[in-house]
Amino acid sequence: MKCIIHVGIHKTGSTSIQAALSRLESVDFQYLLMDRENHSVPIRTLFGSDPMGHPALKRKGYTSPPDVQKYRDKWLSEFYQQVKGAKRNLIISGEDLSLEGGEEVLEKLRAALSPYFQHFHVIAYVRRPVSYTESAFQEVIKNGGTFFKPELHFPKYRQRLEQLEAVFGRDSVEYVLFDRAELYGKDVVIDFFQRVGIKEAPGGVIEDNQSLNMAALSAVYNYRRMRRHLMPLSAAENNELVSVARRLEGEKFRFSPAIMSPLLEKYSSEVEWMESRLGQSLEEAPASGFSCAKESDLFILASKLVDEMKRVYLGVVDDASLEPVAFDLLASVIEAAGDRTRREGQVLSDQLLAECRERGVAIHVVLRELSLALYKLGYLELAEYAINQALTLNPKGEALKRVKELIYSR
Repeated sequence: MKCIIHVGIHKTGSTSIQAALSRLESVDFQYLLMDRENHSVPIRTLFGSDPMGHPALKRKGYTSPPDVQKYRDKWLSEFYQQVKGAKRNLIISGEDLSLEGGEEVLEKLRAALSPYFQHFHVIAYVRRPVSYTESAFQEVIKNGGTFFKPELHFPKYRQRLEQLEAVFGRDSVEYVLFDRAELYGKDVVIDFFQRVGIKEAPGGVIEDNQSLNMAALSAVYNYRRMRRHLMPLSAAENNELVSVARRLEGEKFRFSPAIMSPLLEKYSSEVEWMESRLGQSLEEAPASGFSCAKESDLFILASKLVDEMKRVYLGVVDDASLEPVAFDLLASVIEAAGDRTRREGQVLSDQLLAECRERGVAIHVVLRELSLALYKLGYLELAEYAINQALTLNPKGEALKRVKELIYSR
């Protein structure tokens, strides 16, 4: 019997492969059944030396070494039960098995499997460097990231993958270019099943972790930056934000050659190493049309999407009747806050105040709603400024005083 170990890498359809394998009914293959379809967390916890296990365990309530040890004991027993009783070829899948510095985990995993399996087949799908960097950056922002550091996402192929060869042997590791035009059936799940020899059909193809276009990513990134001083969104709130942002229409997100060319030069040896393994070039056509060359490009684009972004900033304004005015003001404040050379006093210009009067809305009420919006979005100093201006206009306003108390309690 043999053991197939699928190691991703990240952003190559691993979630879809794992979902298909979890439903697999085959006479020749079985999928390792752990507490989740993706084996990254259990495998790195069972065979790693960190007393806290995989970092993701903390989010599941395993907050101390004894808690993690209970998890480890339970699932290590389950792991060995399945391995020792295996009567078919075993499949394991976890993208984190290809992370740098994981050689210890891989060595212990192989030692645990070797008495029961005579052959190993390690499969790693790899993306071209530019598309991988763009996709990985998107994934970080989708999941709550607030930093603009493209280099962190550039794929260091050799650093990640050479350890697989050291542990399992070069001949046991297969690299596959993640390019739909070259995959069997133009789908990574079909391709995986074909490569390992699974005769059964994978069932419905699952599309997961879809990308964000340029407009959607700009809106989400801008929102993240504005909220960075507040409590992070819950998983449900974050999913809603990303879901709403997907409704924005725009071009595909691309990094400009101004960002990618220096990285391609700096890590040229990594790319050449991967090309030698694949036997083909990883060169990509440079981005055409609008592309992101610096962080401010995302803010500039977001500022042009204010009308559409009203749908992204759902729930910011408490009084729905004031929404048009509040969002016009909010757009002005966002722009001013992004320009460090401007002063807070310039935010509420005479023109904007005149527009409020034209709409028949009391200025202190608009300022109250604006201060709440700024508070919720993370502009605390501007929120204080707005509510103080409102109290200057209406010093006895009880609602204004309550909002000020809320803002200053932070």
